[in-house]
Amino acid sequence: VPEIKSTMKLAIVLLSILFTCCNARLQLSRQSYMKFPYQYTNGDPTSPRYGLFQNAAHKAAFHTVDKILYVASARSAQKYLHIIDMNNPAAPTILMTHVFENTVDGHITALDACSDTIAVALSAADPVGEGHIELYTPYNRADRVFTRTHRITVGVNPKDVAHTSDCTRLVVANSGAATLNPSSNTFTDPEGSVTIIIRNDQGFPIEINMDFTQLNDRVVDYITNGVRYVFRGDHGAGIVNTFSQDLEPESVTISNDDRFAFVSCQRNNAILKIDMFNQRIIELYSLGAKNWTSFNIDTSDMNDAANLRYHTVYSFYQPAQLAYSVIDGKGYVVSVDTGKMTTYTQAQHGYAFNDGVRARVAWSDGELDTTTMNPTLLAQIQDNQQLGRVHMSRVDGYNIFNKIGDVFLFGGRGISLWDSTTMAHVFDSGDDLERRASQLYPNTFNGDCSNGNQSPTQQVDERSDDMGPEPGALASGVVGTTPVLIVGSRNGVIYVFNMRGVSANFESAHREGSTNDIWNNLYTNDAAGDQIISDMGFVGAGNSPSGTPFVYVIGQATGSLSVYNVVDVPDIF
Repeated sequence: VPEIKSTMKLAIVLLSILFTCCNARLQLSRQSYMKFPYQYTNGDPTSPRYGLFQNAAHKAAFHTVDKILYVASARSAQKYLHIIDMNNPAAPTILMTHVFENTVDGHITALDACSDTIAVALSAADPVGEGHIELYTPYNRADRVFTRTHRITVGVNPKDVAHTSDCTRLVVANSGAATLNPSSNTFTDPEGSVTIIIRNDQGFPIEINMDFTQLNDRVVDYITNGVRYVFRGDHGAGIVNTFSQDLEPESVTISNDDRFAFVSCQRNNAILKIDMFNQRIIELYSLGAKNWTSFNIDTSDMNDAANLRYHTVYSFYQPAQLAYSVIDGKGYVVSVDTGKMTTYTQAQHGYAFNDGVRARVAWSDGELDTTTMNPTLLAQIQDNQQLGRVHMSRVDGYNIFNKIGDVFLFGGRGISLWDSTTMAHVFDSGDDLERRASQLYPNTFNGDCSNGNQSPTQQVDERSDDMGPEPGALASGVVGTTPVLIVGSRNGVIYVFNMRGVSANFESAHREGSTNDIWNNLYTNDAAGDQIISDMGFVGAGNSPSGTPFVYVIGQATGSLSVYNVVDVPDIF
């Protein structure tokens, strides 16, 4: 009898373990954290200078063969590319810092690492000048050299680069952003473009440039379908701005079979699909608008806390970064729907323009159609605790009476999946990011890192009237057999999703750093976390020196690199 009782107790214990630990959740576990110097005093590598908000780190790329991470600053005066040994992700070390000293260059805008090439994109110091791509052989550990092989002229302000899987072609998205022409002291909006650089056996890459002037003939169709033509010029001021000039490429990703490139035009709320074999634009697709009627959203920065509500408003997706993923044998474009307002000033652009306005101001200025708009919506717009403070578009949503009848905000505040064949929208994360952040990190909900003399809790809710959580970076990969998507937000919260089926299913969220001191002190004490996440990447188990998949995260405000293992943690419930 005692043996039977003992066996029964053991069975009960095993069943208890089974039912309390039957699920595992993918979570992030921090391995290391390091800050980068924004300057070396008098060029002396033994005299680094560190500081918050100095753009000491901005973009990164991992070389899987050599286990080296390349991290670039976003400064025009000190253009640094840090070359980092990642053989031990728990203790990364700088092997070398390469300095770009050509005075005709502006700053480093993008990086990509392929097996035999490191590509570095550089804007021009002249804001209307053409940018360049510099190609390097990967850092040689034995000789301690980083050798440039080519310098190639591309379009104005290259913003992103991506290699095909065989490294033979490099796609460059050139934004051609509007600026003040220093020669004429007038407003200028250079043509945006896409450059494809094709390598060959002769060692002289072929360069194919595609601008968007061919799309001007279909401008009415594109506008009708929902592509945003943001700034159309001012003929009274002598400013002509064509549709193609208004298109500004932001991010690029390439399909797994290397047949297609997808380029986001963020402010225009559109994606270009490009035929890589024939080097031609297939189509410019509008991304449409998100209807918030069924989702919660916080649109006021005056609550000092999460205040999620339902509002009958819309928003443009406006993805800042794209990735390509294959789910159940089908290709999808994944986007982080950041949002973007366009602001020109007389001083910086030679003309003052803003496509956004606070909703209450639009109402008081008579821009809204108060006769047809829902009375409840109008009341919310007049309330600064609800919609009054939110930035809405003042160039969209007009009706036949030349008044704004529908309210459009900036950014989808989440992630989306798009069918790569038709570009149909097949998944939207809804209010998942804001809702999870309000539950898990209420003290920093929709917060900011912009004032070194304030604490994270003092800056809570400051971005709710802008783009909320503002996801701006993503990384995708596989953990075990599970496809995963990891998303980084402006205020340092990192979200982990699994991609089982045509959806992104929430696994966990992680925020590094303390909240009990001002940002300047937190930064000094290595406790500021990953603020204003500008880039991230996933390294699978097969390419990880430790055999454990990890993600690297770049915080632009903190000038930092964090490395997190992606681990299965049993759920206890």
